[in-house]
Amino acid sequence: MSEVQAKRVNKDRISALPDEVLYHILSFLKTEDVVMTIFLSRRWKNIWASVPSLDFCDQENPDTIPFPKFIDNVLFFRDSKDIHKFRLHSIRVEDFDRICGWLGAAIRRNVVELDLSVKYYGGDEDHQQIFKLPKSVFTCKTLRVLKLWSNFIINAPESGCFLNLKSLCVHF
Repeated sequence: MSEVQAKRVNKDRISALPDEVLYHILSFLKTEDVVMTIFLSRRWKNIWASVPSLDFCDQENPDTIPFPKFIDNVLFFRDSKDIHKFRLHSIRVEDFDRICGWLGAAIRRNVVELDLSVKYYGGDEDHQQIFKLPKSVFTCKTLRVLKLWSNFIINAPESGCFLNLKSLCVHF
């Protein structure tokens, strides 16, 4: 095979796809893997910042960067596009105010699907600290799907809750 033929065979066809197709493909990956695509080529350097699905799970995080700092960085460097799906499954984040901030960032970016599992034991495996859902979750106008996978304190407002919610899944 000649050098010209080899270049044709090895051509990067994925990078030639439209951004929307790349976003869709990347939306099936964990956010840690999506961010790593910056090393593929110049074309991919900023693609990760527009992927409409954010998937954070500290049980699978190798701790190369502290998990809360990683989420802070992703949300800070992300562009202003809407977030379709925000999944947060955490057993180690103890700063519940920080989690509220992350949820607020997703809500400000018109989140449609919210998938939460927040557990923290604070060194005592028998006594889980319970996360209080912020009121903004109940009043989010774009939220269509809410999945709760752990115990939460729910102080819902008296009116205006879940205006467009189509699916609620609660597991205790």
